[in-house]
Amino acid sequence: MYQNLDMNYSFLQACNLYNPHGILVPMLEDQKPLQIPASKKWKGITIFCGKCKTNVSDICKEKKDGKPLKHCDFGNRHFYKLYLGIPGTSKRLTKNLGRDLDSAILRAIEFEKTQKENNYQTSVNKDKEEKKAKNVEQNKPDNIENAMARYVGFLNNDPEIVSGFREKLRSKKHLQDIERNFKHFIACLKLNGWKPSEIGINGITEQMLSKFHEYLLKNLELSNSSYNRIVTEFVCLYNFLINNQGFNIRNPFKGIPKRSVNLPNEIITEGEFKKLLEIVQRPELGKSKLSDGTIKYLHKPFVKDFIEMGLYSGRRTDEIAHMTWDNVFTDDKGKPVYIKIVDFIATRQKDNPKYVFVPATE
Repeated sequence: MYQNLDMNYSFLQACNLYNPHGILVPMLEDQKPLQIPASKKWKGITIFCGKCKTNVSDICKEKKDGKPLKHCDFGNRHFYKLYLGIPGTSKRLTKNLGRDLDSAILRAIEFEKTQKENNYQTSVNKDKEEKKAKNVEQNKPDNIENAMARYVGFLNNDPEIVSGFREKLRSKKHLQDIERNFKHFIACLKLNGWKPSEIGINGITEQMLSKFHEYLLKNLELSNSSYNRIVTEFVCLYNFLINNQGFNIRNPFKGIPKRSVNLPNEIITEGEFKKLLEIVQRPELGKSKLSDGTIKYLHKPFVKDFIEMGLYSGRRTDEIAHMTWDNVFTDDKGKPVYIKIVDFIATRQKDNPKYVFVPATE
């Protein structure tokens, strides 16, 4: 099948063949411990670790072994935090600023400006929080269209819906996908004679779900995996309404059977694998043009080693990205024996990581 693998073969397609459990595009930057370069130091901004519950220094406190911060296993729990002193007092205000340093600096400037304009009136802030709580109750969505709009606001960290410490960064593509799928649902309702603005939160019927099922598969001709993803998005919408907005209702999308997704087991030969390694060492063959016209090169210098490590270890992409030299164990003669790796699937959101041990073979 792959005998004619040529130099224009997409790295993202080929990468999926050697490691079916991997993530096609490693989210390396989102997992690393945060740093503040000397050129970007800003008064009051520090790094806070959600794992250690303290400000981050150059040494990882959680590991308790004096390891430099760059070896911290909990880099994805770091975020930038602002400490703003109130003039003439010993009090200070704090604000979580997310994981992007440039955005954090801009938000810090805006926050300080706002506080100065309000004369640092903490009592005013307290009143605002109380008013916000009342508004949450008053602004509960009363129909399915408003519910979708409020959920989209929640996903975009609207400050009227999401407290600063609960903010979560989501990709632009993910947000666009959800909004597009919500529009599909609205279009389906209108196509079948329903007015979305007149359908209450608890007004989704089995007939509506049946029509939406047909709309996704027949009108849009979506694949089973896309169908499953959309159903999951609507399950999350109603989970938000129930758990966040306080609605005592059933989740009409929960329990919809997932459609089977059978991924083909494709195999490449040793020769084709070597050809792949040649391809990823040529940056011009990994050239990709984004929707905004930006040119992005996918074939980074580390990709060849990354692919080989995936093949020889059989581990997932994010696990390979977190491998460090201090987890390579050797025998008395200094010959590598095994590599200690965190099992990310078994460990995710747990305090005690589970490790797997990969033999170091020749």
